[in-house]
Amino acid sequence: MADLHDGRPASAAAPVRGIGPMGSPVWYVSRNADVRTVLSCPFASSDPSRPGFPEPEDLDDRTPFLIELDAPRHAELRRLVLPEFGTRSVRALEPLLQASADWLVARMQVAGPQADLADAFAKPMASLAICHLLSVAPADGPSLTSWARGSR
Repeated sequence: MADLHDGRPASAAAPVRGIGPMGSPVWYVSRNADVRTVLSCPFASSDPSRPGFPEPEDLDDRTPFLIELDAPRHAELRRLVLPEFGTRSVRALEPLLQASADWLVARMQVAGPQADLADAFAKPMASLAICHLLSVAPADGPSLTSWARGSR
């Protein structure tokens, strides 16, 4: 991983060079040590406003998500929301999240082998988790998701 800056992975088991969803060259990293290295490197960025960041042109004028910000702005905003993601807050949500996950899995079982994991579980689970976190009724999840997408 130390050689990532010059375009070479450090070993055969190291990150893999590929083409990202937007057609730009990317490094795929999955090992914890490699991810931590990339996240601490000044040349790696999550900020889509930086030159060379692969992003569709139609998203140029949107407000960035927290995960897309680099330090120091990321750290400033993260401190504001951190208490809501603390151990105590998350543990309080655990029964609601478990019930939501169980319900979604049961729906997938009814749908059978053609059920799509992303559409049938991951996307609605993320929406339900956010609803629980914000104390929004799960029935209002689609409206919340629509509103959030519209604000991008």
